[in-house]
Amino acid sequence: MIDKLKNYGIQGAEQFKTVTPVKKGWSADEKYKVVTNSGQKLLLRISSIKEKERKHKEFQYLSAMDRTIRASSPLAFGTCLNEERTYIIYTWVDVEDAEIALKNYSKEKQYKMGYKAGQSLRKINSIPMLDEYESWDKRYNRKIDSKLKMYESCEVALEDAHKFLEVIERYRPLIKNRPTVFMHGDFHVGNLVIDNEGTVGIIDFNRFDFGDPWDEFNRMIFTVDVSNYFASGMINGYFNDQVDKHFFELMALYTAVNQIGSLPWAVKFGKKEVATMQRLSKQIIE
Repeated sequence: MIDKLKNYGIQGAEQFKTVTPVKKGWSADEKYKVVTNSGQKLLLRISSIKEKERKHKEFQYLSAMDRTIRASSPLAFGTCLNEERTYIIYTWVDVEDAEIALKNYSKEKQYKMGYKAGQSLRKINSIPMLDEYESWDKRYNRKIDSKLKMYESCEVALEDAHKFLEVIERYRPLIKNRPTVFMHGDFHVGNLVIDNEGTVGIIDFNRFDFGDPWDEFNRMIFTVDVSNYFASGMINGYFNDQVDKHFFELMALYTAVNQIGSLPWAVKFGKKEVATMQRLSKQIIE
């Protein structure tokens, strides 16, 4: 494996001592835990060259991230394998998945950890923008229309789907004049980790996006499914205990759109994922 990566032409590969594949996650990227000759631990992600521009943008934004945020920091970006692939090398953090580790903490501690995670998310959304984008309402309205069309063509259906559709219709006008910021893009407990001191870290920025910061909460059901206390703390931490009066309306909209779109996505991965999305959708309605 080490010889293979050295032949790829990756910066610093001659210093790699051990390389271990990382299988977790849905990404098509090749991921490896690397230990160098000096004992430094790294995360190496190798992507299609088609992702070069996007990966470079990820490298730029994460390089500007507040260093008080517990996350893997990008160290190097480049191309490899005769310009056929692109890669980023990050620092490695020894942690445990939050969806597993949270169960080992008291309800009070779970809330405090969620609060810290919300504060970190706020800092991520505050990273200065490098580019200008079309207004959020124009982009998101197209996204809504696309997801509704895919749902209508889907071979399976959500129970009480009409309730999600009603929420979309009712709160859709609220997206007008919403800001556009840098977003993690997939922020939920499945992309959070906890170290042995109980500090929450954030991983997997590969689905980063630009849009309304409150759209970061569209996957809150995944977090609630693990810990209501952590989820509650996350919202209060994000808003510094002063939750905006329109937040829950917009969170309802973004959650409804995400759930409507989740079923066509789940169908591609089989009955187990479809059942999971149907269960979570029912949980949201209840």
